[in-house]
Amino acid sequence: MMTSLDKINALKKINGWAIVSEFAVGGFEWLGFSKLRPELLFVISSQKNTVFNCEDGTIQNCDLIYDEDEMVAFSDVVRDEAISLVGQYGGELKKTTVQGEQIIESKDNNISSLTFISKDGKAIQIFENYSLYTFGFNDNGNYFLICNDGGITVLKRTCN
Repeated sequence: MMTSLDKINALKKINGWAIVSEFAVGGFEWLGFSKLRPELLFVISSQKNTVFNCEDGTIQNCDLIYDEDEMVAFSDVVRDEAISLVGQYGGELKKTTVQGEQIIESKDNNISSLTFISKDGKAIQIFENYSLYTFGFNDNGNYFLICNDGGITVLKRTCN
């Protein structure tokens, strides 16, 4: 199994991507990327609701309402947008990008493994551990995250 440090070291090996932040989320429930402002990641926990800017790494509290059955959220940060939610209770982020990358998940005895495949076909194992909640790319493929019980790690594309 990979430690948190192993994961960070593996993520640093992905060409064209950089880690923006790794942060803890107490009581994680849901998250969702904005489509109108693709750099914004909304995070819902039992403690508070925040919006994370994947471009500059800033986090701020936000007001939002959400429906767990419909798996959508609404916030005044991005008016008139229904933000699709994913989390440990359902939903999925994109596993491929239009640029040609993909993430492949495999499971063995409750241990999840993630492999990042670059557009040139290079495979890098980036995660192997218990308690994987969700992972994937935002809609435009410029941001990527891994969320588990240790928190959320966010990467951004540094070159096309």
